[in-house]
Amino acid sequence: METQYQNQKVLADLGKRLQRIEEKLDDKNPSKNDWLDNQEICQRLHISKRTLDSYRKRGLLPYSKIGGKVYCRVSDIDDYLTTHIVRKEGRL
Repeated sequence: METQYQNQKVLADLGKRLQRIEEKLDDKNPSKNDWLDNQEICQRLHISKRTLDSYRKRGLLPYSKIGGKVYCRVSDIDDYLTTHIVRKEGRL
């Protein structure tokens, strides 16, 4: 009987730990409706600020500008990446 109680306690503790881990991961991974600033966009795409400016000037990434600060939606970045997938011919 005591072993069953200990098992339930351990499982409850693991559940709480997993929930905390999930919350931390959610904080680091914005949802598709969230907006990212220049620094976050550059980190996500592994590009420089200058390259990001070039993408915007060429109309490759839609953006919003508020008080001199530029933002892009996560969904717009994901859409851009999806439409620019390069596949090698002859491979499945």
